[in-house]
Amino acid sequence: MNLKINKAKSKDVLFFYKLRTSKIVRINSLNKNNFTFKEHQKWYFKNFEKKGNFFFIIKNSKNKIGYIRLSELNRANFFLSIAIIKKFNKKGIGTYFINKIEKKFKNKTFVVNVLRKNISSFLFFEKNGYITTRSFKNYLEMKKKLKNSKNYIQIINKISLIRRKNNSHWMDILKLAFKNSPQKAAKIMSQIYKEDNRISKLTKKLK
Repeated sequence: MNLKINKAKSKDVLFFYKLRTSKIVRINSLNKNNFTFKEHQKWYFKNFEKKGNFFFIIKNSKNKIGYIRLSELNRANFFLSIAIIKKFNKKGIGTYFINKIEKKFKNKTFVVNVLRKNISSFLFFEKNGYITTRSFKNYLEMKKKLKNSKNYIQIINKISLIRRKNNSHWMDILKLAFKNSPQKAAKIMSQIYKEDNRISKLTKKLK
């Protein structure tokens, strides 16, 4: 299947309307209110032209099959909405294009709202690295924060430096052990414990 994603255009207003009003999308929407095409047009162009918002169309080789919409909540956060025509669900298309969008907007936190009863959507986002951050009566807020790979490298380098120190400490304690000096050995062990705590705190940042 030849898949691609492009920025939506003004003429895509009708496709968005058809998908937004489809049965599968309405069932899983937080807002259950029906709307006319005229009301949709007003919503579409207001949000389409708003700075910080991005509308994308997902296509196969022949047709438009879905959309992804991003709304900037603030400089660090995007609200994400995705909808795919029913017959193209559960084919890995959503995962594929969410990953592409996340790579396009690095160092952003992506936020989604999922109805409590929509188990399939919850599992979909959970599989893609989203975690529940807030719980409401009818829905869950889920987030995924993308971290710059440079941050990971910096943390790993810090761990490496601390490990080198600890290797030296272990050699010192072995020498002292052979010389039967338990008091000095205990002092070195205390230093090792301190450095291991630092490693533990840095490792948690990699989760």
